[in-house]
Amino acid sequence: MTADDFLITRRTLARLDEWFAQLARPFLPLKMVELDDQRAGRFWWNFREENARTVMIGKAVRLISGIRAAMLLADHGYVTECGTVLRTVSDYTIEIGSLIDSVTRTEGPTTAQNEFVRQYFLPMAESPEAFASGARERWVARKEIFAGFIRWAAQFDKNSEIEKLQQYTEYLLMGYDKYVHGSYITAMELYNGETESFMLGGNDADFVRDIAKRSVASKLHEAITVFVSLAALDGDIRLVHSIGAAGLMLYDSGELS
Repeated sequence: MTADDFLITRRTLARLDEWFAQLARPFLPLKMVELDDQRAGRFWWNFREENARTVMIGKAVRLISGIRAAMLLADHGYVTECGTVLRTVSDYTIEIGSLIDSVTRTEGPTTAQNEFVRQYFLPMAESPEAFASGARERWVARKEIFAGFIRWAAQFDKNSEIEKLQQYTEYLLMGYDKYVHGSYITAMELYNGETESFMLGGNDADFVRDIAKRSVASKLHEAITVFVSLAALDGDIRLVHSIGAAGLMLYDSGELS
């Protein structure tokens, strides 16, 4: 396969900038914050607001850049690295879905959802000494974020389908975890029996690259579902229809796994 394959996936990836620009517009420009240290001129960019909505935008930035990087890795045969990036992309999708739940549910955000937002904006220690002397956070558990994601998804499906979604999602996350932790099976994916060596410069088998690209396309489709909901939060019906139509086209493309 060549870079000319998966045309619908690539066209959809190319439209992410257009959609994101509209989703992020209410929160731009960012503000410049000077860092308090001995080196003059050092600064950081911060959102003007620190809330669930800006966390979603920040996570969407990483989701989009990550899924594009995953496609580049798949194109060049770095299939295990592609899987590693897709595991992080899965987290961003789940986190955005959970935060959409937090701002739309009648009961309001859970304690875990509020804590997740607070922790997102915590400044990072700027030295080993500062890190060693600082208080240790108990970071919000992944299962608590995942629970919000499932509540959000439950608005659109029957209970039986939600149970299946939870089961399948947890299974897929387990599989992607193998790439993150460099498990035995992921190293064996790179072994070439004909040359009796490992493919350290990328897997050269077209069918293996094809599987990786289908995984990217599927993660892209998952991302589109949360982008549609973000557009709905803004009341931007035109953007909802634009993203939704692209999602349906991708779903019907035959490019998903």
